Amino acid sequence: MDKVSGGLYYGPYFETSDGKKYTGTSPYSGDTRELDNLPEDAELPGSDITIRNSKNAYDVLRKDPEAFKLKFTATLPAYFPTVIPAGTSFLRYFAKDIRTEKIVEISQTTYKELASRNTKYYYPNFITTQIVWVVEGPLEDTNTGSYIVPGVATQNKNAVEKADKTMSGLTSYLTDYTQFAR
Repeated sequence: MDKVSGGLYYGPYFETSDGKKYTGTSPYSGDTRELDNLPEDAELPGSDITIRNSKNAYDVLRKDPEAFKLKFTATLPAYFPTVIPAGTSFLRYFAKDIRTEKIVEISQTTYKELASRNTKYYYPNFITTQIVWVVEGPLEDTNTGSYIVPGVATQNKNAVEKADKTMSGLTSYLTDYTQFAR
């Protein structure tokens, strides 16, 4: 249990030599918070499961058929396209953690795992989207006299703004609309 907020904590933790427990995987894992032992009985929110306070409370949870909802899940691996496929455009994939509002670009494999509800990641915590990213053509809009042909920057900006309706914050995450343009 989080010592400051009093809320239940699910995730990795480490124990120091004096027996204190902290969030994270090690003292060097960034923002760590001290943890308290669970009360004698702790109810899991939205569940009929009661955790009995014991050193092996996590092991008890792992035996539960719904334990995938509580276990340590893999962190989404950040991805950056290093090889741009041939063609005028390619798909880019993004995920947003609804708890932290953090957006990361992910690979197609990770995107498919989240979409297929693979329990490798705790999929209910993520919103995903994909964007068609244009890489070929004039960078800026072209005026042909009777109409304006959108350039790479405008097409990508429109795609990001459309995706921002389902994944708010994407317009702040993606700001270089000519990225990868040839």
